[in-house]
Amino acid sequence: LPPMPSAPTASTVNGGIRIELPEPLTGVTARIVRSATRPPIDAGTVIDARRLEEVGAALADDGHTAFDECDGRPRWYTAIRTTEGQAVIGQPIAHPGLGEVEGLTATTDGTDLVLRWNWPIGCTEALVTWAIDRPPTHPGDPAARIAKCTNTTYEIKQGWRLPTPPVGQFHGLVVAIARVDGDVVHTATTSDASRVTRLVRPRIEVSWTLRRSGMLRRSVQVEVAGGEGRRPPLLIVARYTDSADVPPYRLGVIGPDDASATVNLADLKAPAVLELMLDKAEMDCDLVVASPPANERVIS
Repeated sequence: LPPMPSAPTASTVNGGIRIELPEPLTGVTARIVRSATRPPIDAGTVIDARRLEEVGAALADDGHTAFDECDGRPRWYTAIRTTEGQAVIGQPIAHPGLGEVEGLTATTDGTDLVLRWNWPIGCTEALVTWAIDRPPTHPGDPAARIAKCTNTTYEIKQGWRLPTPPVGQFHGLVVAIARVDGDVVHTATTSDASRVTRLVRPRIEVSWTLRRSGMLRRSVQVEVAGGEGRRPPLLIVARYTDSADVPPYRLGVIGPDDASATVNLADLKAPAVLELMLDKAEMDCDLVVASPPANERVIS
């Protein structure tokens, strides 16, 4: 009799499941059978080939691979070798019957990093594996962080959310999961569709106020609060209200250790609105500015 076949491997291809048959042997037929529950016959058992239906339903194959559909129903795949009317049962593998997560994106929403994706047909739960500055090697990578997300939670929160993510290069991996005979099983990832990266930059929140001063009230003192010890230089600019194509006019700068700066408005040629903005050349960060109402910032 031939040796017990090794466990088959399954991957998601073009919306279906491809199951690799065990290595061929001369004079031996290898088949893949599918069953809804774990086969009742132990691996390594030799049975009459006419009893194969007790293990599962045989899938059509080309001698090397078999294909099955992703319909959201959990199942088991078992490789079997037959010769001279005898069959040797191989080690079965569980599969959730789900396709691959696709269309994975990472965006920011306030202080949250938000992952969104297209759910496979029949999928109600996903496994999120993520790490900073290194991609997870596989779903559930013990060196990464792991979280589960149900489709209900996803819909309520409009995605999977990571509040205040660590600074660095975020790497995420999302796979569909399901329980097969009580055990959580995930789909195999075969493309980059289930992976995403996004740079998480330092988030600095500041607020500012302004006060008129000087002759003809042509000077403005800008006071800033927040971001102490981490704040980059901030530019005080005037954006002309009637000339959208004209770039902002630089009036002054508030240094990292300064609480305020006074700027002269005498050079302004037309009505403008004062704004506080980040000098991108100084620091790579996300600046969140709480500004005074627009009507208080108009300079005419």
